[in-house]
Amino acid sequence: TYGIVFPFTKPLSDCLKPLPDACMAGLEYGDVMHGLRCLSCYAWITYHSAGQPLPQFVNTIHRFSKYSIEYNSTSTLLALKVFVQVCANFMGSTGASPNPANLVGDHFDLDAVSSESLCKTHMLLLEQTQLMQIILGYFFGDYEKAWIASENLRATGATSFAGLMFPHFLAFYRGLTALAQWDILRSRNFMKVAKSCLNELKIGQKNSPINLSHSYYLLKAEYSVAKKKHGLAERFFSLSIRHAEEGKVLHEQALACERFGFYYLRRNNHEAAYEQIRAAYDLYRKWGGRAKSESLKKKFPHLADARRNHQVHINQKKTLSC
Repeated sequence: TYGIVFPFTKPLSDCLKPLPDACMAGLEYGDVMHGLRCLSCYAWITYHSAGQPLPQFVNTIHRFSKYSIEYNSTSTLLALKVFVQVCANFMGSTGASPNPANLVGDHFDLDAVSSESLCKTHMLLLEQTQLMQIILGYFFGDYEKAWIASENLRATGATSFAGLMFPHFLAFYRGLTALAQWDILRSRNFMKVAKSCLNELKIGQKNSPINLSHSYYLLKAEYSVAKKKHGLAERFFSLSIRHAEEGKVLHEQALACERFGFYYLRRNNHEAAYEQIRAAYDLYRKWGGRAKSESLKKKFPHLADARRNHQVHINQKKTLSC
């Protein structure tokens, strides 16, 4: 219930404590499959709700991984390793990929795990890895890689996500990726995909406004930017930031601030751009995403300065590619 029903009716963070308890109860009373399923739901919800800072989340995953080993659940163990790898890439910690946009590293290597083998063993795991590849690609600016993973996931039908919150997470990141690709390639197909994702996310937002409003408003903001409706875009960016802050979804609040900052930069409002990008930098650091915050600092070297300078200093070539 806390993994399927309540995420639509309660804040995601309210589902965190009951799921580990349900996992332990299942393992203790012999319902191993239920226990491990609760463990997988816990990992998903903790990550997407930013329910714990990344270092704490990784420690929790390591603690629970022993049950997957004890009960010989290869698929659950692999699923947990995916999260550890994603977190390592965001944190820039031991085992991270040299290119954090790639779901590759010491903990999990997407390139080394064939789609065929995953399809035979666990379709949900295959779809999970593709979704996390979309997320890494988008956050670290490799929109082509994110789009390829998005298309791979569409080809499977994402059937394992049916009835869960996850199709809405997919619509959010697929829509953002499509708009990023449209900005580069100007293909109408990307706008069609973005519009479809926006419609799907709108339905999710109506069913679970407490958990999906910030996602809906951010995608709506980016869509408005593409349509050159700047007044609406600014309104939706602000709404996304406010709802993410209320829901304490640190990484997606940071993302909304970052995207709002880049929007202002293109509008030549450097003071407003600095404020939003500085907020994103601070939020990524609070979340534990050191590699992500460092990538922002490379583009905006003065973010780390103790004395705040309200003129953004940036490598223009790098900025225009974002």
